[in-house]
Amino acid sequence: EGIEVEDLKKSIKEIEQSCPVLLAEMDTVKRQIEEASRWEESMDSNVNRGADSDASDTDAGGDTITEKKCTLDKVERLLSKGRNLTLRPRSLVRLQNRVERAHVLRRRIVVWNEARNQEDPQNIKFIATLIKEANKVDLAFPELLTLTGVHKKAEEWMERASIAARTTISFEELETLVSTGESLPLNVSDVLEKLQKRLKQAQEWIMCVSEIVPSSDDNIVWLKRFRNALEDSDSATQLTNILSQGSRIPVDMNCMKLLQIEIDARNWSMKARPWIPENMESSDETGVPQKRGKIDDVEEHLDRASTLRDRLWFSDEEKSQWVLDGESELSRMLEMAEAWFDKYDDVVSYDNRSKKKGKLRLPISKLHEIAEEVNKISLNLGNPATRMNRIYSQAEAWVNKYHVLVKRCGIECSYVPPGAASNESI
Repeated sequence: EGIEVEDLKKSIKEIEQSCPVLLAEMDTVKRQIEEASRWEESMDSNVNRGADSDASDTDAGGDTITEKKCTLDKVERLLSKGRNLTLRPRSLVRLQNRVERAHVLRRRIVVWNEARNQEDPQNIKFIATLIKEANKVDLAFPELLTLTGVHKKAEEWMERASIAARTTISFEELETLVSTGESLPLNVSDVLEKLQKRLKQAQEWIMCVSEIVPSSDDNIVWLKRFRNALEDSDSATQLTNILSQGSRIPVDMNCMKLLQIEIDARNWSMKARPWIPENMESSDETGVPQKRGKIDDVEEHLDRASTLRDRLWFSDEEKSQWVLDGESELSRMLEMAEAWFDKYDDVVSYDNRSKKKGKLRLPISKLHEIAEEVNKISLNLGNPATRMNRIYSQAEAWVNKYHVLVKRCGIECSYVPPGAASNESI
C-alpha cells in the first residue's frame, strides 16, 4: 500500500522528542524521507497541478481530452525515478496504479482502432465509456487523442443527424450527413439508416422528374425546361402528380422548388392570359368575349409575379432573366396606364363642382386625344376613364349637331368628328 511520507515525518518527530538520545539510524531515515518528499513535490508540480488545471476544462466542456493533460511518457519517467527510492511512498503506489490503468486503456483503444473498420464496429456508447475511463486516468497519449477526435466528430454528427431525422433538411445536407455517417468508424445505424432511407426516396423522386425534364446546372435553363414541359397537358399532369408525391418527402430539394415555382407561374399566366390584348377578342368557355382587366387587379397580379420571383435563390441578374408568360405585356399595359394618369392628371382629377374654378375648359381636340389614348390602353381604368369617355362622347355629339352653326360663326374647330352633321337649315 506504500507509506504516507507526512505521517512518517510526524512519527520521526515524536520519536526524537521522546527519545533521550539521538539515534544514528535516524539520519539515514531522515535522508530517505527527504528524498521521498522531493519526489512527491516533483510529482505534484508535474502531474497533480496539470490535472487540477485540466479538471476545470473537463467540468466546463464535458468529457474532453486535450493535449494540456500530462502525458503518459512524462509520468512514466517520473515513476521510474520513484522506483529508485528506498522508501515506497503511497503516492508512488497510486501513480503506478494510474499508469497501469492507462496502459490497459491504451491497449483497449489500440484493439478498437485496429478493428474499427470491420463489418461490426462498436457504437458511440462504447467510445463514450473509454472517454469516461480516460478522464479518470487523466493521462494523455497519442491513441487517446485519436479516440477523442473520433468521439467529437461522432457526437457532432449524432447531434445534427438526430435533428435531421425528425425535421426537413436540404438534399445537399442530407447527402453530407449520410456520407459522413457512413465513414464514421462507429455503429450509428439507428440514425444513419433513417437518413439513408430518406436520401434514397429523394434520389428516386429526382430520377422520376429527370425522366420527364432533364436537369441542368444552369437554374434558368432548368426553369425553362420545366415551363416547356408544362405546356404539354400530359407532362403537366405527370409533373403535378410527381410534385404531390415529393411534397411528402421531408427533404428540401432545389428540383422540387423549381418545379413548384414553374407550376405556380403557369397558373399565374393562365389567369393573366385573358387580360392580354391579343386574347381579348376570343371568347371564354361560356362564349362571352373577354373583358378588360381592372387596373387594380392587374397591378395586384404583377405583385404576385414579383413574389414568385423572390422565391428564387439566384442572383438579382439571374432573377431578372426569369419572366413569366404574359408578365411583360401586363407590365407595358400598366406603364401606359400610369403614363396616361401622369400626363392628364390635371384634367382627370379636375373637380367641376368647384365654384372658384368653374367648369373645365378644353378644346374638342384635347378631349379627343385623351379619349383616344385611354382607349388604346387594354385595361379598365375605372371611373376616370369612364368619365373622360363620357365627356368626350357628349362633346362629340354636340359638335356633330352644331358643327355647321359653329362654322357660320367663323369658329374653326380644332377637331371635327368624322360624323359631324351638316344641318343646312340652321
